[in-house]
Order: sequence, then C-alpha cells, then structure tokens
Amino acid sequence: MLKIRNPAGYIIHSGHEPDFGDGHTYHYVMAGNGVFKVARNAYLLAIVPLATCKIVGLPLLRPKVQLRKGELPAYLLDSILHDARSVATASPKEALYHIRMDGLNARIVRPRQNVGETHAVCVGDGGADVIMDIHSHCDGAANFSPIDDRDEVGFRLYGVIGTIFTRPQIQLRVGVYGDFWTVPLEMLFFGKTKLAEVKRR
Repeated sequence: MLKIRNPAGYIIHSGHEPDFGDGHTYHYVMAGNGVFKVARNAYLLAIVPLATCKIVGLPLLRPKVQLRKGELPAYLLDSILHDARSVATASPKEALYHIRMDGLNARIVRPRQNVGETHAVCVGDGGADVIMDIHSHCDGAANFSPIDDRDEVGFRLYGVIGTIFTRPQIQLRVGVYGDFWTVPLEMLFFGKTKLAEVKRR
C-alpha cells in the first residue's frame, strides 16, 4: 500500500525560527499568541497568522514576509501598470504578470495566458523562480475575488492592480498553500510608485 507523506509539519514555538530540515512542505506552529502557518523556499519566507489565542508558557511569534534576496524596486510595479494600460487600451482585458528571479535580479514576464474582461489565467504555473503573480483589473478595485482565492493555492506572493486608468491602486498578499495574509507594500518594495496601496485592517 502506497503511503503518502503528510506535507505539513507541526511545531511548538521555542523562540527560534522553525527547523525546515524535516522534509515537510510547510509547518503549523503553535505560539504564545496563536497558530501560524510557516513556509520557506529559496526566495521567500512567510509566517502567516491563522488563529489568535493565548497559550501560556510559549514565546510569541510575529507575522512576517521576507524576500530572502532582498526587497524589490517599486519601479517594477509602475512598469506593470504601464503595460496593463497598453493591454487594456484596445479592449478592456485583464493581464497577468510574473515577477521572477534571475540570480539576484528580478524581472517581469507576461506569461502565456488566457484572458478576458474579468479573468487572466496563466497557462502553467511559471516555474519555481516566480516569486509573485500580479494581475490587473481595468475598472474594478484592487480586490482579490473568490476566484483568485480558488486559483492562488501555491506558495507565492500575489498582487492585484485596480482602476488602472483613473486612480491606480494595488493590494498584495502572500499565499501559503491556500491560506493568505495581506502584506504591506513597504515590506516587499522600496522606492516610489504611482500605485496607491489599498489598506486592509
């Protein structure tokens, strides 16, 4: 009988970064302030809160998202905005972009995709060096839809750019295999951008 390995590991927080050497894809971590989902790869570390509660005797753990090769220049977002406007000028279509790592440098790719007025779906997943998916909404706000929640099930950063012709705005989040946490712009990017961040509580 074939035994399939559980992708999740389970850790009680000791005050140190969880040990990722046990072969699990991600970990659930119980800390003094709740339960977290934690994952790491060559490019990204994410500590995402799942449930808040008080557990006496355990150290606290803080939510965190870290690009392990360093923050990205914000002009990448403006380049995506410029191209998304060009795509939508002829007809009001969404567009999908990947930010991928090439050594220590990040570059933008518009992958092969199926697009329409209300969807942009990549053909394939783009590969392991993709650190972020960003898609555009022509007239709609920068909000993630239930369809996005269904499709964005990997371990990656995700972004949506909305109202691209009027008041361009952006929302970012990290996805850890089906669980999400909204990420502040300044945690991932440095420098100025034309995009206004959508604030979330």
